[in-house]
Amino acid sequence: LPLPVVVWCSWEKAVVVVELEHVREGAEKIRAITWANEPVATLEAAVVHLAQTRAMVEAAECEALAAYEASKEWKVSGAGSAAMRIAHVTGGRKETIGRRCHAGTVLRGMPHVEAAFAAGEITLDHVETLSKARVPTLAVRFALDEERMVGWARDLTYKEFSAKVQDWRDVHAPADAEERAQSQVESRQLFASETFGGMGRVDAWLDPLGYREFLDELERHERRFFEQDWAGARARL
Repeated sequence: LPLPVVVWCSWEKAVVVVELEHVREGAEKIRAITWANEPVATLEAAVVHLAQTRAMVEAAECEALAAYEASKEWKVSGAGSAAMRIAHVTGGRKETIGRRCHAGTVLRGMPHVEAAFAAGEITLDHVETLSKARVPTLAVRFALDEERMVGWARDLTYKEFSAKVQDWRDVHAPADAEERAQSQVESRQLFASETFGGMGRVDAWLDPLGYREFLDELERHERRFFEQDWAGARARL
């Protein structure tokens, strides 16, 4: 029995290596393109195509990282985690690799998200936003609405999508929303300091309502000064 298993594993490894070589060859061909010489009308479509392809490759990387994490093979090297081992081998940032590894793990419980990511229809940012919404207390509700939320990710800008997901969480976990709002109010801070040469520096953290009030007032003054400058320019010219 051991021999067929070894042969099967070797065959599997060979297939993966061949497929990855094809990906590398394709990437090298794309890299050889002089984009500045390409017709301007085709550049937008090319950039979108590249972004979708990158997402597909990233989805495969996340899945592979999650499988490597589960295999515990990284322990042989003495590393503390799969992300730590891959960061050491590739010279990459451990936190970034850890994000992809975590995404590969949580995607197993989000079939619609996983399929859209693998097809290059959504990005890792979408995956992470949705995974944060899939808290244990909302797991059942998330499963019911997952396909609809993936639709948001496909059809909306990321800012609009993120706001929709946050609204979804607030509706289905109002206690969490109240706790978050209270935490934001309690986290307000403002720092004012004098720098070298008498310059002043101001840093502040505001809760959403306070920030909106501040921004509205700032924009009101900005419009007032602009109108004054514009009136002065008209009078002179």
